[in-house]
Amino acid sequence: DWRMGKLLWLLNGPELHRWHPANDDPKAYGLNLATKFTVWDRLFGTYYAPEGRALLYGPDDPNFPEGYIAQHVYAFRSLN
Repeated sequence: DWRMGKLLWLLNGPELHRWHPANDDPKAYGLNLATKFTVWDRLFGTYYAPEGRALLYGPDDPNFPEGYIAQHVYAFRSLN
């Protein structure tokens, strides 16, 4: 639960990254896309940093597999 403090104005850290894949807040979908610098999210309107933290994040697909390799293979599944 590391916080960036005032550096959050410049750098993307764990507290912002948690909101990118959040499943428990629909307002967070498709936001915090920058990988290093928050300036990009601020410029393009995708910055999202509410108080607190996301509780549920990651894929919400019940078929999402366990294991590192299986998860990478899953990304190439047919979406038909």
